[in-house]
Amino acid sequence: MAKSTRFAEKELLLLLKQKDTSAFSYLYDEYAPSIYGIIVREVKSPQLASDILKSTFINIANECDNIDCIKNSLFSWMLQLARITAEQEFKANLGFQSIIASQAARPAVINPEFSEQLNSGPIF
Repeated sequence: MAKSTRFAEKELLLLLKQKDTSAFSYLYDEYAPSIYGIIVREVKSPQLASDILKSTFINIANECDNIDCIKNSLFSWMLQLARITAEQEFKANLGFQSIIASQAARPAVINPEFSEQLNSGPIF
């Protein structure tokens, strides 16, 4: 898409609701850098911020049918989706990290037969 193409917000909302790919491209090109900057300041991790940004734009695409419910600006709505996405990522990450931590805290239990095989030489 040419950078010179500009959409008024109402026009962009209508095109997004119609699943117009050029509108999605414009939306990403126009807003992703700002949203990424805000996310990376909050999460302090460029990789995590990048993952959240991708998920946010997937959520935006999925939520376009509900785009009429935007009460504020499009940018505010996208930031809210980014915050929700970040919270979901953190909850999923914390759950995963707690599983890893609990596994690491438990002593390793080795099958005695396997231990004997390891000590007796090559297995294969």
